[in-house]
Formats: sequence, structure tokens, C-alpha cells
Amino acid sequence: VSKHCVSPTARAASPFLLQVGDRVQGRFHAGKVWVDGKVIGVNTEEANYFTFDVRYDNGERETRVEAVLLRLVPE
Repeated sequence: VSKHCVSPTARAASPFLLQVGDRVQGRFHAGKVWVDGKVIGVNTEEANYFTFDVRYDNGERETRVEAVLLRLVPE
């Protein structure tokens, strides 16, 4: 599990790429309810495919969450 932030260049190239520390809402266990949380890890699964580790505000953690199950919370 990578603890490094995504480079600013990579983030600029893909506005959908999340980075460690981003506030997100995630569909915990691919459920229907969106839960507030924070990205705590970025995983490179293969070229141009990333998953994310998330710590939810309710104390739960989830690893290797696909981006389609997350949405960035505006600051």
C-alpha cells in the first residue's frame, strides 16, 4: 500500500484521481449509502488503474476501493 500522494502532474492530467488526505464519500462495501471518509492510501493496480484505501468517519476502514465507488467532497 502506497502512502505517497499522487504527483501534481498526474492529478492535473486526471481530475478524477484522488490522493491521500482527500475528503470523500464512499459507498461502503459497494452499498447504496454514501459514507463520509478520508483517503488514506493510493494503490496502483496496473497502468492507469488505481484503487484507494479509505478510513470512514464512523471508524470503519476499507481497502482497494474502486474510484467509481468514491466521490470527492468539495472543501
